[in-house]
Amino acid sequence: MGTTYIYISLLLWSAFSFLICLCVPGTGAAVKAAQYLSFSLACALLTLSFLPQKNRVSALSKIADGKYPDRRSVFIGLLRLGIYCPGLLPTQKEEILP
Repeated sequence: MGTTYIYISLLLWSAFSFLICLCVPGTGAAVKAAQYLSFSLACALLTLSFLPQKNRVSALSKIADGKYPDRRSVFIGLLRLGIYCPGLLPTQKEEILP
């Protein structure tokens, strides 16, 4: 259900964003920036609240409990998205052979 959830969520957020832009008149650049910022924060909060995890605990609940991902988990998550960031990997200690 992971990719299906992402595609459906992306479709719904895009439709909601389109409707907000049509229905809410913006008078200036500051109003538009505030709208985009509030929409982005709402997307992030709701995604963290409802994003399904393997252990059925939301990411927001994990963060609230103080369980943060380690660098290796972040590296693997970014790698799944196609982003290679080797700086997140822990340094490898040289193996000393006897």
